Amino acid sequence: MKRSWISWFAVLAMMMMVFGATGCSDDDDTTAPPPPGVDETEFVVAAGDDYFDDYTITFEGATMGVNVPPSNFFAAYTDYYIVDMRAAADFAGSHVTGAHNVALGSLVDEIDNMPTDKIIMFMCYTGQTASFATSIVNLLGTETGHVAQNLKFGASELMPEDYVKANGEFLYNPNNDYLLDMVTTASPDKNAVTDYPDLDTGETTAINVLKARARVAIASWGDGSCKEMPTWAATTPDDQAYVINFFSEDNYLDGHLPTAINYVPGDFVSAKFLNTLPTDMPVGVYCYTGQTSSQVVAYLQMMGYDARTVLYGVQKMAYDDADINDVKWHAADNSYFSILEGTLH
Repeated sequence: MKRSWISWFAVLAMMMMVFGATGCSDDDDTTAPPPPGVDETEFVVAAGDDYFDDYTITFEGATMGVNVPPSNFFAAYTDYYIVDMRAAADFAGSHVTGAHNVALGSLVDEIDNMPTDKIIMFMCYTGQTASFATSIVNLLGTETGHVAQNLKFGASELMPEDYVKANGEFLYNPNNDYLLDMVTTASPDKNAVTDYPDLDTGETTAINVLKARARVAIASWGDGSCKEMPTWAATTPDDQAYVINFFSEDNYLDGHLPTAINYVPGDFVSAKFLNTLPTDMPVGVYCYTGQTSSQVVAYLQMMGYDARTVLYGVQKMAYDDADINDVKWHAADNSYFSILEGTLH
């Protein structure tokens, strides 16, 4: 009797050991490995490389520039899906027939309602905000298929100044405030190669990362942190801001701010000089009109840089110098009235 009890106990103990070991083995076999890490920066850089390599769009097999003069727009305005980003009251006063009034703050949500079978033409007061939006849509468009252009100088070259705002108080006011400060020296050296800013949206797909970073960029436009006037670019010491002149090399040598470093079109890609931008100070960008710089800064904000566009560019630095400023703003007349409508008409 005693021997039988001992035998039964031994069998029971052995069974517990076997089932216990099997249970542990099953747990190990069914535990999913941790998901691989997502490099969010790679998603944004890939979109930027696609767009800023040659700074063009491709639509229906044709490659074209991003900034469209009013005369070209006028000739084919019905071909576009037009988005006017001015305030609702100003839009109501005068706008292009068929245009849609969309605020920059709602752009990421609204893009799903915009077509991919038409070019989206953005316009605003002077092309600054519209350029910012154009860049964001073209960057998102690397995933969604949308393509966008900017109406050069916006409403201010499409309609007379007293129609740009409903109250008639719009004034562009180009000037020569920093003409005498311009120099023709060679460009200072670019910053040393450094790491890109770290991004952590928590998203895992390219389009969701791009949308999340686009919202951050748009917020910087809304609160003004990515916008500066020419005085900032002209007077901030070079150890407090990294100011970029975004001209061709020849045009740079015709005249530039003394501290400005020359980056030419095509430089803001990973194969060239994107990784020379500092992360420990603001990066300011100026161009002829503030429109191309707004597009660049939209991208750099999405990349995580403290990037700032110099509004209006040399239009409000050295307007009258034909060598420095060969892209001049001109006030509109009544040439385009036939495509406009609104309470002021």
